[in-house]
Amino acid sequence: MKYTFKNIQNVTLIGGGDTLLYSASKLIEAGFSVRVILAPRHATLSLPINKVTLSKALEELEIDYVELEDINKPKILTDIIPSGKSSMALCFGPAWIFQENILDWFGGGMFNFNGIPIPRYLGGAHYTWQILNEDRTAGIALQEITMEIDRGSILRFKKYLLPSNVRIPQDYFEGNFHFACKFIDQFVKDMKNNIEFHSFKYEALDGRRLYFPRLLTIPQGLINWFWSAKEIELFCRAFDRPYFGASTFLDGEKVHLKGVLLEKGDVYMHPFCSGLIVRVSKENAWIAAQGGFLVVNEIYDSDGNDVIFKLKEGKRFFTPTKLLEEALEFKPFIGSK
Repeated sequence: MKYTFKNIQNVTLIGGGDTLLYSASKLIEAGFSVRVILAPRHATLSLPINKVTLSKALEELEIDYVELEDINKPKILTDIIPSGKSSMALCFGPAWIFQENILDWFGGGMFNFNGIPIPRYLGGAHYTWQILNEDRTAGIALQEITMEIDRGSILRFKKYLLPSNVRIPQDYFEGNFHFACKFIDQFVKDMKNNIEFHSFKYEALDGRRLYFPRLLTIPQGLINWFWSAKEIELFCRAFDRPYFGASTFLDGEKVHLKGVLLEKGDVYMHPFCSGLIVRVSKENAWIAAQGGFLVVNEIYDSDGNDVIFKLKEGKRFFTPTKLLEEALEFKPFIGSK
């Protein structure tokens, strides 16, 4: 199927993130009328690249936006978004699953910018899951939004490999943002010049589909000290910046670990040693684990206070089994069903 955007005058951006903000600026620069719809969680989250909330960034750029609890309420778009064939929507990780009345409102279509190597890592918490699985593949796709979730036709897709030095989610955000900006630049240019987009059906990819659910750092990012040193290091990296950090307990108090590095041990470590603080300096702590040591550079309490200076050799990090089980069973509910 072929798509062109020659009739489009009004573009509504829905979702969040630095890529949405960059796209808004580029579309306005190209002469399109732009409005943004945000869910409360997207409005107040600090952007990984721009380091401010999305609502503040939009205000600074004088870009119109509206904050909605539920976009699917009847007639909610009537007074804020133009309808018809001149109106389209571009989505960036929207908080809602759209009902048919919303799809019908945008006569020019609804499309999703998917910043993942589809059909892998569908769902949520993409970069956390990729770090856990030691996967540096990346991609960005422009995909039609339909009533069949994640199954719309794909208008354009680029795939690439992030550099070997990416370690934590912040690195993935920055690396993917670099490629996303190039993708958006070309899309806006082609859209403005009425270039045809030749789509292909999602079914061509579905046989390699992998779905991973959303995650929340506080209830789910709990360290299991029965894992190997490498597995713990990957887990800590996966919940590092811009997130709050993987957590465990010390003297009954919850703490969060960041800047965790693996140092392979030259001596055998029995599983009973795992979690023990075996060395402390002014800047670091060495934690024993199966197959090596974890060198921890930052440790914070639940209020964000640095507590690495409180560590003492011989004490143990520990996570109760009950909490580990609750973390596995926890199902985040973010946005509308």
